[in-house]
Amino acid sequence: MYASLMKEFLIHCLLLFLALPVILAAKKLLKRCLTLQIQHSIWYLYCFAALFFFLPIRLPSFLSSSPLLNSFVRNTRQGSSVLSASAVSGSSSWMKDYAVSVRTSISPSFLTALFWIWFAGTVTMAVILLYSRIRLNRLGRSMAFIKNPEAERLFLQCKKDLKIRRRIRFVLSEKTDSPMAFGLFFPVAVFPKKCLSAFSEKELSYIFYHELSHYKRGDLVCNIVCCIIRALYWFHPAVLYSLRKMRTDREIACDAAVLNCIDQKEWRNYGHTILNFAGSLSSVEVLSVSSGIGGSRSQLRQRITAIASYRRASKKKHLASIVFLLVFGLLFSSFFLKNNIMAGSVSKAPDRPFISLDLSSHFSGKEGCFVLYDKKKARYSIYNEKMSRQRVSPDSTYKLYSALAALDAGVISPEKNSLSWDHTDYPFASWNQDQTLISAMESSVNWYFQRLDQKLGSAAVQRNLKRIGYGNADISGGLSSFWLESTLKISPLEQTALLRDLDQNRLGYSRESVDAVRHSIKLSAGTGRVLYGKTGTGRVDGRDKNGWFIGFLKTKDNTYYFTLRLQGEDNASGQEAAKTALEIIGTLSL
Repeated sequence: MYASLMKEFLIHCLLLFLALPVILAAKKLLKRCLTLQIQHSIWYLYCFAALFFFLPIRLPSFLSSSPLLNSFVRNTRQGSSVLSASAVSGSSSWMKDYAVSVRTSISPSFLTALFWIWFAGTVTMAVILLYSRIRLNRLGRSMAFIKNPEAERLFLQCKKDLKIRRRIRFVLSEKTDSPMAFGLFFPVAVFPKKCLSAFSEKELSYIFYHELSHYKRGDLVCNIVCCIIRALYWFHPAVLYSLRKMRTDREIACDAAVLNCIDQKEWRNYGHTILNFAGSLSSVEVLSVSSGIGGSRSQLRQRITAIASYRRASKKKHLASIVFLLVFGLLFSSFFLKNNIMAGSVSKAPDRPFISLDLSSHFSGKEGCFVLYDKKKARYSIYNEKMSRQRVSPDSTYKLYSALAALDAGVISPEKNSLSWDHTDYPFASWNQDQTLISAMESSVNWYFQRLDQKLGSAAVQRNLKRIGYGNADISGGLSSFWLESTLKISPLEQTALLRDLDQNRLGYSRESVDAVRHSIKLSAGTGRVLYGKTGTGRVDGRDKNGWFIGFLKTKDNTYYFTLRLQGEDNASGQEAAKTALEIIGTLSL
């Protein structure tokens, strides 16, 4: 589990590397066209991208057009196919399950070690963050209320000028030489006592405006978010660099907010005040949960330059900046979120109502789910609903839809569907011969369906999957392997719904194509009962980690569509899934 999670996280980190130049380029190219506030707001998109991996939200599939990313995904997630495989025969002679193992190019033990290193670093940074927060709370409790009536009056007047109605505690401190603001529910503005005598009333008002602008702009919340991101990505240079740039832009935007509140004749004086005041402050803490006026020399230089060149933005520029942020946000989302490796991992809810089944006794020592759809009652029955919504690789169950697309496109026909073996030595004797659709489906012959997809071409395969709504329809893992523990994902609920629509001829294929595929997965027939099904096994590094059995049972007066999926570190095979599914079907007395 940890290795898999770390693998996905590393790919997410790569996306953050790719996203940073996009933001920097956009800011640089359109610097003169955007207000300073919008230039800072762009960084919120990057913050959301960084947090997206940890949010309980998943969006549709992603960036199938990026060769760099696709190559990385194939090398790290799926690995290369190897001819180390085995055939497992079911307890019944008609049940066959053949699986070819894929190999991950990064050792699972190495990924697990990386996970714990990351986790230890994150916990350490979180402790530092918590300690910083505790220090601020203690500082707030130990501070005395300001005793200077004139300074308090000036602070309240600045607060009124900025139209801030919420009560903000204004305190004097002898323990800090930098003004700061912190606190989400009970905001506090801290001011160093020594500065009361060092600056004039006008200069103090500039500093008050600046600190209050941080509160008004929501920077106190932003500080906490940035601290969380820094703790989660303590090792990531691109993220750390972006947070530094964001802080600089935040201070520049805050300066701009102050300049908008004062007369233009005072701008130079404000710049001098910031230069004299901020330049003498102590350096900013690594993990600070407060907003302050200080910063590094480089940040201070950029701020003074921005103040010196500041011009009030016109209404046209404000409108153009907002439009740009909306458009860029949509484009950035399609670049990053759509391409997120975890995207599309959860399917939609089933048709309502549905019945929850207790089948735990059939899954003793195994993690799995079972979905059954009753045609007559038009109702789902589900065991382990959460897992039934989870999208994972379909493995060999995808072959039904590969065959349907090939039949409908005329690549093969119900009468002529034989393909010649190219004499490549495969690990299963039944693969090393010419194949028909029935024999290829029976022995789950990978090369047969890979050749069908190659004859169709990537564009046609992609169109077919999107048209029928096959999971995330992501074939970016490579035309010959996207369905083998790679980028294509589908949930058990979606599998069951597709089987229903396939059997009832709702997917838009010709009746002849549907009949041919239905006949190829026919497993057994008895008195008034016909069973159809297909297994699938996800074998990674020689271990069966993902087992499928999908199918439908036709009785005299009804049809039941079902999907059973197993997952685990080993022994989660299609054969085991089929065995468990048949046990369940037997006990349900269908």
